[in-house]
Amino acid sequence: MPTKTKRGILITTDIATKVYLMTLKEFFIIKEIDDTSLFIEESKLEWVREKVSEFKNKYSYEKPT
Repeated sequence: MPTKTKRGILITTDIATKVYLMTLKEFFIIKEIDDTSLFIEESKLEWVREKVSEFKNKYSYEKPT
């Protein structure tokens, strides 16, 4: 039986961001490559960018000047 091919994008992140993406309840991950890389659906790229931006804004710390 032939394997269905999916079109996707390879993204590389830090480990914490990848773990966060893995916990989202959306089905956009095609394949987990390694500790920092995911192959995701091309159509979900902008959505993933928004989620990563929200995550970074919420959990990043900037030292006051």
